[in-house]
Amino acid sequence: MARFEKLLYPALCANNINSPCPSKTSKANNACSRCFLVVVSLQHLDRQSPPSCSNQNQNSTAAKNVKRNIGPRTRRVDSWKPGWHTEGREPTFFTQDPSEPNTNEGKISWWGTMPALDLLKLDGNEGQDAPPKIRILLASSHDIRNMVETIARLPDTYLGQCEIVMNGIHSGIFARNIILLLIAFNFRPEDAAPIMIHLWYSALIPAPVLAALQSKLQPLVRKVCSEAAQKCALQFFKWGWKKNKASLHVELPINEWERLRDYLQVPGCLSAATAARNRQEVTLPTNRVDLLHRSLYG
Repeated sequence: MARFEKLLYPALCANNINSPCPSKTSKANNACSRCFLVVVSLQHLDRQSPPSCSNQNQNSTAAKNVKRNIGPRTRRVDSWKPGWHTEGREPTFFTQDPSEPNTNEGKISWWGTMPALDLLKLDGNEGQDAPPKIRILLASSHDIRNMVETIARLPDTYLGQCEIVMNGIHSGIFARNIILLLIAFNFRPEDAAPIMIHLWYSALIPAPVLAALQSKLQPLVRKVCSEAAQKCALQFFKWGWKKNKASLHVELPINEWERLRDYLQVPGCLSAATAARNRQEVTLPTNRVDLLHRSLYG
């Protein structure tokens, strides 16, 4: 198993015989009848097993899971109704003057609202007649989802050159794009994938991931900052990296290179609870529950 693969596939006590629990731990054999997501093992274990893996604890865990899964989220799809229907009230999106302001107004959306698109689809379009050099411009782009999808879907038979140019307007999102691409350039694919997924979506980054980023990427960015400092007369500074037949070129204002370096450090004022709350305010805002229910019901 790759060094970071366990971050994607954690070995859970009751679910995996390869978990750190004693060898007597068995595979899970009972799934929650409501959500079918949580699976536990209710078989009797050896008496030498620690309390955390005991049969009593597993029964307790299963009972708690059943209790948690009794609610509107786990009802049958054909019987579920939006919250405003079951509560007998008017949905908030019908209210002209909502009681609570939109707390997300003016905030940056770090996660898009649509799946990644293959912008070329060479297999279904040009196919074998594709030109030897393809150029794509992603103007005022958000994240790199479409870039990643397009490159990943290039046919193995395509031996030409694909050049993609991106620019952006929000320094934070663009810095994350650069860091994600540097991860792809400097880690093995089996290590890069879980690191990129955590950096893209997680509110909290595992300590091994942060240590790896700081040990491999910080020296690269520091070198660029050092070179840029000697070109203080320039407004923009360009740097490039190469790996095999691929290359990555980044052009930023000189002060943005320093901000990129700082993004690889955890802000001292940002606690884990604050990070989780900031993410939840975007993904699950309480004042937009009715909008979410409308989407689910539709």
